[in-house]
Amino acid sequence: MLPDSSYLYYTSFEGPGLVYRARLVHGNPEAPQLVPGLPSGIDAPTPTPDQKTIYFQAHGPDGKGHVFVATRPDGGSPFGDTHLVPELYVPGMQDTPSWVSSDDCHLYFDRWNGGGEGGIYVAVRSPR
Repeated sequence: MLPDSSYLYYTSFEGPGLVYRARLVHGNPEAPQLVPGLPSGIDAPTPTPDQKTIYFQAHGPDGKGHVFVATRPDGGSPFGDTHLVPELYVPGMQDTPSWVSSDDCHLYFDRWNGGGEGGIYVAVRSPR
């Protein structure tokens, strides 16, 4: 959900696992709409408040879930330029994004090794 509670993003696992967003009006969702330009089979869609960037979990080169990112020019256009976030990629680990700051400089994510060990991490970068 966006910080201002205006939209809820979620993955539907009925069918190929597509991302939808529903506009919230006074806390009530309107009809969900498919978020265009994202691959199927992803999980944990985590958009920035301006809806121009979205982080999500998808299968990386090692077959495990890793953090990917996609961008678009505005909140209504299809996403494009989808790629693995290389700075966060650790082979053999499983990562799931959960929250991104309004300035897109802090990304919180869960990381675990599949054997019960893991935790919550934050990735920090300088403003663009």
